Amino acid sequence: QQKSALNALFSTGLIVIAAGIVRTYYLTQLGKDYDITWVGFDVFIWSQLEIQLILICAAVLALRVLLRRYLSDPIT
Repeated sequence: QQKSALNALFSTGLIVIAAGIVRTYYLTQLGKDYDITWVGFDVFIWSQLEIQLILICAAVLALRVLLRRYLSDPIT
């Protein structure tokens, strides 16, 4: 069970890396295209996706501790 949770965490990290690669691609296209707002929107979307996934990866460890503490104790 812990191995599968750790694998899921690392898999999310790989998705973050992929989002960063796609964001970098769109950043290079930003200077080549005349319509900056069109390409800039793609940069914005991929940047936000990367940031949100990083926050999820960081919060998973704390969430695990909270869930273990509150779900293991019976409600009195």
